[in-house]
Amino acid sequence: MDNMDNKSKADIEGLIYFYRNTSEIDDGIRNSTIEILESYLNKIIEEESVRKRKSPNKSGVLQVDKDTGKVIEDFPTQKDALLAIGKDGKSGIGDALNGRTKTHAAYGYLWYFRDEYPGAAAALEAAKNMRK
Repeated sequence: MDNMDNKSKADIEGLIYFYRNTSEIDDGIRNSTIEILESYLNKIIEEESVRKRKSPNKSGVLQVDKDTGKVIEDFPTQKDALLAIGKDGKSGIGDALNGRTKTHAAYGYLWYFRDEYPGAAAALEAAKNMRK
């Protein structure tokens, strides 16, 4: 999280503290302001947790056939996936994994974090059975 996010989060927490502990403002206005500030703070916290979790090393990377939607390969890391397809830069798969491409596509395949792929458990099991 960058410095601006830390400042914004701290500012919002300070405002929430102020509004909860002041009696100089009408209760209705105070309560609605606290509600709005808490909602905004929760969005910042949620975005922060998504940024922290989005790591190919935490979940694994699935290479998916773009036509059939079937899992082709399951890689432990993004780097392993890149090596397997003969690429050396992270941007293509990383963009697909982190939602910077709407279709999750890169290098002719779809790419998903293992825990984000729809039906990942069933797809992984089917892919393992096909290799046998």
